[in-house]
Amino acid sequence: MPEHLQDALLPAGVPVTQRAETAALYLVAGDSAGGDWFDAFVLDDGRLVVAVGDVVGRGVDAAVAMAGLRVLFEESMREHGDVVLALEALDRRAGRLSEASAATMCVCVLIPTSGELVYCTAGHPAPVVVSDGKASYLAGTGCGPLRSGRGFRVTSRRLATGDVLFLYSDGLLERAGRAPAEGAAEVLRAVEDAAAQSEVMDSHEPAVERACRRTVESLTGSTGYADDVAVLALQPVPPLPDLVLALPAVADTVRVARIELDDWLEAARVGELDRMALLHAVGELVSNAVEHAYPDPGRGHEVRLRVALGTDGLVHVEVADDGRWQDRRTSSRGRGLAMARGLLDALRIERGDAGSRAVGRHRVGRPAVLLRSSAPSRTDGVQPFAIEDTDGLLRLGGTIDLRGAEQLRHMLDRVTAAGTRPVSLDLTAVDLLTSAAVQVLFDARAAGPVELLAPVGSPARHVLDVVGLSYES
Repeated sequence: MPEHLQDALLPAGVPVTQRAETAALYLVAGDSAGGDWFDAFVLDDGRLVVAVGDVVGRGVDAAVAMAGLRVLFEESMREHGDVVLALEALDRRAGRLSEASAATMCVCVLIPTSGELVYCTAGHPAPVVVSDGKASYLAGTGCGPLRSGRGFRVTSRRLATGDVLFLYSDGLLERAGRAPAEGAAEVLRAVEDAAAQSEVMDSHEPAVERACRRTVESLTGSTGYADDVAVLALQPVPPLPDLVLALPAVADTVRVARIELDDWLEAARVGELDRMALLHAVGELVSNAVEHAYPDPGRGHEVRLRVALGTDGLVHVEVADDGRWQDRRTSSRGRGLAMARGLLDALRIERGDAGSRAVGRHRVGRPAVLLRSSAPSRTDGVQPFAIEDTDGLLRLGGTIDLRGAEQLRHMLDRVTAAGTRPVSLDLTAVDLLTSAAVQVLFDARAAGPVELLAPVGSPARHVLDVVGLSYES
């Protein structure tokens, strides 16, 4: 099943971090895996990186190329922390992997403490930002897809607390019966509506999750979808206060600490697996402090708990007491520290005359949504792909989907004699120019002289502007 392959190749979730909320959704189309992808991770310096990309085509080759680019992108960002250097590394990889040529990406890096956003649109549709209830597109950076030879650069924008940033793959635009400009306008309205609804309809569903879910539901529900859709939303939010407790060193303290921690983790929107790990580990640490720190528990003694969410995507835990370690050999509690070590990413114990302190940390996240719509993928209004060959001028019409792109590739190989003869492509009557077709055009340009004709207002011209392919009017 394609869902299983995508589930294995895409990240399991998105990070939970101080001052920023993130959500992602992937909608699978068809019976084969696709090349759309998303990623979100936190760098060591606290910057939050989010990206959406699209590798041309479908099937195992596209999915494997997608996974390779995603892994290389994260490795490069973690090593250098620089968007341009990371994209240049991907560009070099695409030169050795044909399936990755013409892949597009939108990369955004947020400094949560200041709201500064640095981003690059490499042949990819520009992200949407909702600010003060109004949605608009960020300015594109004018960069082309991988192997386009146009280089990469970034621009910046400041996001205020409460703004919603929305990234998406072109499957959200390439829908039946919708010209690119019309699809772009619909995306803008849908994101704006979804972000507004999160404030008035369901306070328990954060704006980022509703922006992803409602936008995809409203757009694909009206037209169906023919390509995978990846969406990701990010929102700067007020900082979450630390959980600070000073509790009496009695047995019931463990239950109270767990209840308070559970409420705090819910407010942080930590995913279920990480939530259970933290609840269990902290419970064991508090139990150890109650049972082992004091020779006479409960008589004026206390256990202190502090839990904090960092901009590094880690939950930091500290359990402290003022007692001296008591070795109670009849207790079964000796396994508690071993269990806590196994549940947390890191744990150290400090003991001295002034008391004991357990300090731990655990990276937390929340799951992304991977689904296949219960509604059928419809093709209402899609015109079949057509080619008319007139002495070196190919007039193209209809929808150039994956199958049409392969037909076009074979036709170009024949007409151009494998790139040795010039050809002109008239895209005036093309209703939908998909990423698979864009790949064919890039490859044809690389092989020989190919002229593209795209008049003002045509759907093809809009796509060519986004990916950086030159044309004649």
